[in-house]
Amino acid sequence: MRRRISVLLVEDDEDDFIMTQALLSEIDDPECALTWVQTFEEGLSRLVEGSFDVCLLDYALGERTGMELLAQSASAGVEVPIIFLTAQDERRLDLEATRLGAADYLVKSRIRADLLERSIRYALEWSRSLAALRVLNRELELTRDQAVRANQAKNDLLTAVSHAYRESLGTIVACNDAIEARLAGRDAVAEGYAREVREACRTLERLLTDVLDLSTSASEAPAVQPRVLALAPFVEEVVAASRPLVGHNDNTLEVACEGDLGAIETDPAHLRRVLLTLLANTCKFARRGRIQLSVVRRPLEGASGVEFAIRPSGLWMTPAQLELLFASIPQADPGVAPRGGWTESGIAASRRMCRWLGGELFVETEGVRRTVLRVWVPERRAAEGEHRPS
Repeated sequence: MRRRISVLLVEDDEDDFIMTQALLSEIDDPECALTWVQTFEEGLSRLVEGSFDVCLLDYALGERTGMELLAQSASAGVEVPIIFLTAQDERRLDLEATRLGAADYLVKSRIRADLLERSIRYALEWSRSLAALRVLNRELELTRDQAVRANQAKNDLLTAVSHAYRESLGTIVACNDAIEARLAGRDAVAEGYAREVREACRTLERLLTDVLDLSTSASEAPAVQPRVLALAPFVEEVVAASRPLVGHNDNTLEVACEGDLGAIETDPAHLRRVLLTLLANTCKFARRGRIQLSVVRRPLEGASGVEFAIRPSGLWMTPAQLELLFASIPQADPGVAPRGGWTESGIAASRRMCRWLGGELFVETEGVRRTVLRVWVPERRAAEGEHRPS
C-alpha cells in the first residue's frame, strides 16, 4: 500500500503548476495529493493551518517573494517543511533560503521527478527529526522546571530546619555559658566538660553553614577570599575543632607537621571546611581507630603547595570503590559501598571545595588495607586562566 502525503504548492504561474503536477504524478511512492494556491497571503494562511506534510514554495509571488513568506512562516511557528523552488540559480538566494529554514533549494530548469521525490523524502525526514527534537526540548524544559521547583523546595526546607536548629543550638550555648560562669574556679573537671560542649556547638554551627553553602552552590564556585594564612596555628585550630568528633567513637588523632610550614595564600574558611568535613566523615565511621593527620610542603606538577593527608586505620576501599567515590549522588549498590561508610557526597563536595581553592583532593589506597585522603592546595591560588594542577 502506497503512502499518501499532502503537498501545498504556492506558485503564481499556472504553467509551473502544471509542470509540478506532472512531476508529482510520476512519483510512485509516496502518492502526492496536491493543493495549489497562487498568492502570498493564501499561502501563508494555509501554512499556518499546519494541515500539509510538505510545501513547495516559488520565489516570485507577484509583488512579494517566497523569501518573505519563508521568513513570516518561521516567525508564525510553522512546522511544515518548505522546499524552495526558483528559476534563479544563484548561490546568494540558496544560502538565504537555508538561513531562513528551507529544507531544500531546487532550480526549476533542473527538476526531475526522481530529484523532487528525493527532496520531499529528505524534507519529511528532516521534519520528523525536528518534531522529535521539539518534543525532547519540551520534556527537558519540563524536567528543568521541576528540578528548579524541587531545588527551591529543598532550600526552603533547609532554611526552616536551619532556623529551628540554630535556635535550639543557641539555647544550648546560652545554658552552657551560664553553667560555665557558675562553675568558674569550683570544679575543673566540670569546666572541662563545659568547654567541650562549647567547642562541639561551634563545630555543629560550622557544619550547618557548610551544608547550607553546598546546597545553594553545588555547581557554582562561591566567592574565594584569599589571605595569608599561617599554617601551624591553623592546623592547631582545625585539630581543636575536631577533637569532640574524634573522641566520640573512641578514636585517637595524631598530628605530624613536617618542618617549618610557614604560610600560604588561600581562603582559610574554605580550607577549614574541607579538612573538617573529611575529618568529621572519617571520625563518624572509624571505631576505636587511630587517625593520622600529616601536613607537609609538597610540590605538584611544578607548583609549590601544601599537602594535608588523613590516614585512618580500619577504613579502606578497593579500586572499584575508589572509581565510584567521587559521584555526586549515593551509590545504590551496597556491594560497592566504601568499607567503613565514607559518603560519596561528602568526598565529592570536598573535592569541589579544593578545586575552588585551586587545589585537588586525592583518594588513594596505601599499603594492603589503608586508604589515605590527600588534600593539596597551592602556595598561592592561581588567577583565572592560569594552569591548575589536576
